[in-house]
Amino acid sequence: MSLREVIDLSVDIDLSSLTPCEIEGAFRSLCGAMLLRAAQELGVNPQLTKRAIDARKTTRAWLFQDLGLITFVEACQACNIDRRYFLDNIVEAAERASVRQGGGERWVFGRHITESATA
Repeated sequence: MSLREVIDLSVDIDLSSLTPCEIEGAFRSLCGAMLLRAAQELGVNPQLTKRAIDARKTTRAWLFQDLGLITFVEACQACNIDRRYFLDNIVEAAERASVRQGGGERWVFGRHITESATA
């Protein structure tokens, strides 16, 4: 037996003790957490670390290319959320966050920049 088969078998054994309602609730909870994390990833102040940039790329791929073990469309369906409405609001929030940053503090290579970004 391969490692993957052993893992699948152990998951099946664990799931067999749960009711369909419990499994559905756990799936919906997972999907909700994924949607929340996607919104947070695109809506918060962007960081310029490699890890943060990679996370944003992964989030965008999940949202706009419908990739993943649980796709964005499936997550929206599980949580009864309109996909287009969710995307429109994430994009709008990200745009508002980027506008708010324009007048805020700036840090480049660990140094605080005090002059205007447009100067």
